[in-house]
Amino acid sequence: MEVLHEDDGLKGKFYILENGHQAAEMTYTWAGTDRIIIDHTAVDDVLRGKNDGKQMVIKAVEFAR
Repeated sequence: MEVLHEDDGLKGKFYILENGHQAAEMTYTWAGTDRIIIDHTAVDDVLRGKNDGKQMVIKAVEFAR
């Protein structure tokens, strides 16, 4: 499992692909130049209980630092 990241300077997301399908995502919006607001998280049932949501949060914290 790999947490991927996209950012366009205004918004971004951390996400996980499962068999080529986006199975989890956590989106955020930039609030100024040094803060992000996480505004949505979704994890498909296929990934539930596997700590994938937690891994996205860890990546977001690393990115924010």
